[in-house]
Amino acid sequence: MIPPVYCWNALRLVLQVNLWWGGSEKLLRIGKAVLAIFAILWAGMSMADSESSRKGGAAPMSGPDFVVVAIKSYDQLPGHDGIIHLRDRSTWRVLVSRNDYDANSGFIGLALRSGRLFISGNCRTRIVDRVALPRKLSVANLDPLANGRHRVSFVLPPYFYYLVSSRPWAANALKLLQRSATSPSAFHQPDLLVSSDIVTSEIMDVRPAPEPAPSHSGD
Repeated sequence: MIPPVYCWNALRLVLQVNLWWGGSEKLLRIGKAVLAIFAILWAGMSMADSESSRKGGAAPMSGPDFVVVAIKSYDQLPGHDGIIHLRDRSTWRVLVSRNDYDANSGFIGLALRSGRLFISGNCRTRIVDRVALPRKLSVANLDPLANGRHRVSFVLPPYFYYLVSSRPWAANALKLLQRSATSPSAFHQPDLLVSSDIVTSEIMDVRPAPEPAPSHSGD
């Protein structure tokens, strides 16, 4: 499989040429978003492949804790556990003995672009179970299901995710998802930061998206 960084650079070059020839900056931003989605899916498929080869199927996130953190850097040395350094100067460990070590490390590398990472792990031992990328999204449709779940489709990517009502965060997450679904501006400006388990398609965390940084023009 072609590493996502090669595809990222190739599409970026094509879009940049388009910009030079009179194209739009908006198209360049769309291209980056498409490649980011591809990179997430590539890392997820790598994780699923590594887990399936070990025990016949990828395992869902098991926690017991689920947190969104501000990541600063990631240290990897051959044969050693990976060390995630956070902006609050604390650390988490990614065990090199896990079959999904490379897939987790791939997600962490992508998270360095945005500075945010979702961690399923143990806050006491600071050992990572699984990781995911929080993404800026807006809700296209929100449908209740008979089994106590909600099926959620986002504007981009066009794929179904599920909110499980038994989760302690479900009530607050549902309010945010409903607000996004009825917001007239959400289609053009994603208003949520969403983390999901790419193996089960379960929504694990929902919070308001951070405000975009103000642009400063020179005098």
